[in-house]
Amino acid sequence: TTTTTGTGTTSFGATSVGGALDVTSAGAVSQSGALSVTTTSAINAGSAAITLTNGSNNFVGAVGLTGGITQITDTNALTLGVLNTGALTVVSTGALNLGSGTVGGALSATSNGGAMTQTGALTITGTNTSTLSAGAGSITLGSANDFGGTVT
Repeated sequence: TTTTTGTGTTSFGATSVGGALDVTSAGAVSQSGALSVTTTSAINAGSAAITLTNGSNNFVGAVGLTGGITQITDTNALTLGVLNTGALTVVSTGALNLGSGTVGGALSATSNGGAMTQTGALTITGTNTSTLSAGAGSITLGSANDFGGTVT
């Protein structure tokens, strides 16, 4: 398990974690190299941005996200955990589980052909448009969701 607690911003270079990743940052969380985590991740940036968009990221377990504007990319399937974010952009190359929780802005989710599912209810606040794209994959969101705006 790797635990990081910072009073400012947190930035990862190429990092491989052979267990859980637990990040608490008083500022933005970003990266300059790929992240590989073999079990769960919990990333908390308070109200600051989370930008983990390296195309070679590989999060094997569920990824819980707390932050402002949040962007995350995974080279394989991706399972999100509990969400409490601002606008959320998520991209996987495989199945995508959107987890559960609250997104305080637009939701953009792309699974590039993998099935899109969820663990629990999602609340998307405001009147933002949510864009869900699974290519040839199916989208099954069967929980009691509350999308404040339109869904495309």
